[in-house]
Amino acid sequence: MIKCITFDLDNTLWPCEEVILNAEQKAYEWFDMNCPNISKNLSKEEIREFLVSEAKKKPEYSHNLTFLRLNGYKNLLKNYNYSEKLSEELMELYLNYRNKVNFYDNVLETLTELKNLFILGTISNGNSSLAKIGIRDFFSFEIKSEDVGVKKPDSIIFEHAIKASGVKPENIIHVGDNYVNDICGAKEVDMNYLWINHEQIKEHNIESKYIVNSFQEVKNCILSNYKMEDI
Repeated sequence: MIKCITFDLDNTLWPCEEVILNAEQKAYEWFDMNCPNISKNLSKEEIREFLVSEAKKKPEYSHNLTFLRLNGYKNLLKNYNYSEKLSEELMELYLNYRNKVNFYDNVLETLTELKNLFILGTISNGNSSLAKIGIRDFFSFEIKSEDVGVKKPDSIIFEHAIKASGVKPENIIHVGDNYVNDICGAKEVDMNYLWINHEQIKEHNIESKYIVNSFQEVKNCILSNYKMEDI
């Protein structure tokens, strides 16, 4: 009997790539205005490559994307003889645009309906903010890898969600787009799962009734295949 639904965020409730690209564009415009030596010498793509290379130097922080990007910005500014303190202003700007998302079709309508039937929560490896996006009221809890100290598919982050929900794992269904992070992670702690398989990848160990190709199918799939708690 399902009492709680947890959701991944990026590429589950909204497409992620366009959000990141827009935030990076705004960051590049900030460089152009405040640190022109950087934008004159590096393209957006080169800055992204630099940030990725810096992140790889600190694998112990792979669960904390905010720290990694902030650290990368600090090092970039330092390399061009700008004050590292500017990184805080830049990071604030980046996160502001990181939270300007465009939801998939029917996300808000579906969350509104499901909130009346289930406890809702989120489990994310990203650094978006439910409050800044404006959807915090839909959810009873928000679990983020940078707060927990590990990222999906580590069972610890799912266990935090189980504890926050107040129900047993067999009474929870996790909805996400990433087979390894979301589906394998949920299975490891005996949670139910629903895979939003955008790319229609073939995985033979998942029954087709637990796979959808878009968020629009989520509500009907859950209500059709799982028993609900009587409310």
